[in-house]
Amino acid sequence: MYKTLLEVTSANDELETLQLTRLDVEKWMNEWEISPDEKSTFLKHLVDVHEKSGESYVSALTLLQPAYNLLLDHLRRQAGYEFLGLYLRSLSSTSSAAQEAAVRLIATALRLPTVFDFDPLFKLDAVIAVKDHELFSLLQIYLNDSLLEFNAWEASHPGAFEKYGKLNYRP
Repeated sequence: MYKTLLEVTSANDELETLQLTRLDVEKWMNEWEISPDEKSTFLKHLVDVHEKSGESYVSALTLLQPAYNLLLDHLRRQAGYEFLGLYLRSLSSTSSAAQEAAVRLIATALRLPTVFDFDPLFKLDAVIAVKDHELFSLLQIYLNDSLLEFNAWEASHPGAFEKYGKLNYRP
């Protein structure tokens, strides 16, 4: 039923009417009598719907209400980031799905201008498991280093910004 509600509200660009929060979803996950795999599948669907909703909304921005549209887009992306963290925690940290989700979570954290605290990412086993990925080294720069190291990383990873989207740098 929840999956259908997500699909209908997303298709009609009314995702906010569900008023989903990370805390509500965590509570539901504890209450539902479904398998861990079903929980992970639902959380993945939730992440995908939020990402798709944010992307389609960005392409439909109008000049009539740019500030409202940008705020709504940001709220959708922030919710998607939170749900992506839930989804990642629902997976076995050694699975390929967890590795893919960990990279997505890192990229999303680096894209969102309101994410400043990267320490929680380093507490996730799945994120640590992708320590050889190019974005993990960038995440470490965001946490510990300066613009000089960022520029050096950018020079040594040509095409990364096109591959992962606009990544923000906060000195």
